[in-house]
Amino acid sequence: MLYNPQYLENLKPLFSNEHNDNRAKVEAVNLLMWTTGVYKLFTKEDYRNFFKRMHLITRHFNLIDRFFLNESELLPFIYKGQIYSIGVDEFANCIGLMCGTSPRVMEPLDKWLGEIQNRFNESILTGLNNQLVIFIGDIKINDVLMNGKVAQELEFKNQIRELEKADLINADILANSMVDEIMEEVFVKWKYKHPEAEEEYNKQALELKN
Repeated sequence: MLYNPQYLENLKPLFSNEHNDNRAKVEAVNLLMWTTGVYKLFTKEDYRNFFKRMHLITRHFNLIDRFFLNESELLPFIYKGQIYSIGVDEFANCIGLMCGTSPRVMEPLDKWLGEIQNRFNESILTGLNNQLVIFIGDIKINDVLMNGKVAQELEFKNQIRELEKADLINADILANSMVDEIMEEVFVKWKYKHPEAEEEYNKQALELKN
């Protein structure tokens, strides 16, 4: 899945080695951005929306429990046959990342929630086509071979259960807690280096939408 690293500051060696940790983690975050319908990570509000929706789409995966137990190993995933784990620090390092090659308007929460099961299933299949498995608990682990090849027949183990009021509450708690773990300095420094990026992105996204 394509992404735009134009404004990435902390992961400049991204393309120096196809198998390095940075490349793998950006690939995972990019797929999560598409899955959540949050197409840029520029501001605190972007991160808040991203983390909130990430919890909602993985609510059967107990993401909030994983965060409070070990925020440095929040989300395990497999990329090209190797197992990685991504934590809050890695998400912070992705500030400036844009999902896709063209700016897009973030989808309203209600609309996104109405499509959440399809998004979830498509995300798994898209990831597998790129040798990337984020939602490890949602397919048979035997279907993901360590040489990066994927079996043709996949068995989805879990459907996303019906949304409950507690899920929305927990999603807000997780989002606020995760954003609070990212130092204010991260946002200030990035904004200083790219003062017009947010406005320009939003302008282009609206123009393309219309």
